[in-house]
Amino acid sequence: MRTVGLVRHTTRAADGAIHPEWTWAMDTQRAEELDEAQASTEPQGIRAVASHRSSMADQREMIGISRAAVHELRTPLTAIHGYAQLLRRGLSDPAVAQRALDVILRETTRLSGLLGDLSEVAELDSASFYSDPVEADLIAVARAAADQARGLDGRHDLRVVDGSALVARLDPRRVAQILAHLLSNALGYTPEGGQVTIQVKRGPDGVHIAVSDTGMGTNSQEAERIYDRYYRGRDAERSSARGLGLGLYIVREIVRRSGGRVWHEPGEGGGTTFHVTLPEL
Repeated sequence: MRTVGLVRHTTRAADGAIHPEWTWAMDTQRAEELDEAQASTEPQGIRAVASHRSSMADQREMIGISRAAVHELRTPLTAIHGYAQLLRRGLSDPAVAQRALDVILRETTRLSGLLGDLSEVAELDSASFYSDPVEADLIAVARAAADQARGLDGRHDLRVVDGSALVARLDPRRVAQILAHLLSNALGYTPEGGQVTIQVKRGPDGVHIAVSDTGMGTNSQEAERIYDRYYRGRDAERSSARGLGLGLYIVREIVRRSGGRVWHEPGEGGGTTFHVTLPEL
């Protein structure tokens, strides 16, 4: 922007008479001041608009996440309420009553898992996260995690690769958390009858945990996003995987805060293998 205006000046004619004249002139000092003001305000305005758009996008994302969370929490509650109503009215058929009790047990377990995930995320978001390293047999920790997963699943071939005791100084509770979420993810994305394998060994970077499945694999376009909080992949609807999309996020955060690394790669015969390395503490 430039400031232009009329400027009055005079000229003297040959006969000595003074004649006023008007010409257009530019106020360069004022123009420079206006340019500086414009330069300082335009980027701020652009940044403000960009920030507003980013904020709106974040709000829309949070609304979508909230709706998904409400849906996931409401679904088991609806099933529990419905079958509890049936039992309250009295059922003459023992098989139907047993079916109702089985559904209630399954859905309360599922609801407990969802609330557990939210509780773990709250712990990660607070200053209360800590590790308590002790000498522990991680093969035994893996077997315990597999037994617990079998009790909740029962539809897959879940194995722990045989090996001698592997004693390492780590927090067994954190290792169990990592395994529980990796197993839940593997079982959820593997068709019934498929195989899930756990292997724990010592490697150059510490303890190496691998959880492999024969499921549908991961989409290369979502390779990094699957570790994001509340992210559920496009294949989630085609699988039996349920949840809030927090499991792999929790794994990543525990591993990161333990000084380790997590990554995944396609399995040899299909499916996916998730790897975790943890340094001894």
